[in-house]
Amino acid sequence: NFYYPKSFTLASRHDLVIKAAKKLKDEGFCFRVYFLEGNVVDVDRKKSMLSLIDELDLNEEIRILQKTKFHKTEDMNYLWTFVDCGIQLAEKDQISNTVFEPLVNGKELIISDISPYRYIKEYFGFELRLTSLDECSVYEEMKARIETNDKVNGKKNFLIELIFKKYQFRENLKKAIRNFEKVN
Repeated sequence: NFYYPKSFTLASRHDLVIKAAKKLKDEGFCFRVYFLEGNVVDVDRKKSMLSLIDELDLNEEIRILQKTKFHKTEDMNYLWTFVDCGIQLAEKDQISNTVFEPLVNGKELIISDISPYRYIKEYFGFELRLTSLDECSVYEEMKARIETNDKVNGKKNFLIELIFKKYQFRENLKKAIRNFEKVN
C-alpha cells in the first residue's frame, strides 16, 4: 500500500505515479495506491488524473481518499499503520509534515529530488533515496518497495530523535534568533 497525500495541483506529480502503476499492474504486481484529495485542488488537474486512471484501467489499484479539513495526529498515525510506503513527488514544494509523517511512522518514502527534499536529507541526516521526476524512476522505486517490502522500522527511533532534535520549532527558533543577534 502506497500513500500519496499531496493535493491535485500542477506541482504534484500524480501522473508519474499513475503511469508507474500501469507498468506494475501489467507485470502482475499486487499493490494499491491511495491519493488524498487534499485541501487545495486544481479541479482540471484532478479531472485529468481521474481520466488517466480510467484510461489505464487502474480503478482497483488507485483509490482517492475523501477530502477532510483536518486530521488529528492520532488519526494520521493510525492511517500509517495500513500503509507500507509514502510518496512525496513534487516539482516544487516546501518542507512539510507529509515528508515527516511516513518517516516518524517507520515507513519508506519515495521522494523527488528537489531542493527542499535535498535539504531534509542533508540537514536532518535522513537516508533518503531521492527520485528523479520521470516515469521510469518512479516505477523502479515503487517496484523495489513491492519486491523487498523495504521498510525502515529498525530506524524508527533514530528518525524520531532526529526530527525532535532538528525540527522542534521552539528550540530552533531560539537558535535562529541568537544567530540573527550575532549578525547585528
